[in-house]
Amino acid sequence: MTNSFAEVILCKDKKSLTQLCKTATVTSSDFVDFIIACKAGVTHLNHTMHFVDYVPDHLRD
Repeated sequence: MTNSFAEVILCKDKKSLTQLCKTATVTSSDFVDFIIACKAGVTHLNHTMHFVDYVPDHLRD
């Protein structure tokens, strides 16, 4: 089984990326699988989550 998201990220040059993007369909499971692979050290990329939990002042206790 191939992972469409991984194929897009790991393209070697712009020409192959352009060609792949015309036909690729990335599913949410492809994206999740790629994140898990990055966290496990399978790829040369590292995934780190960054988020801010913003609560407006009028909704705080």
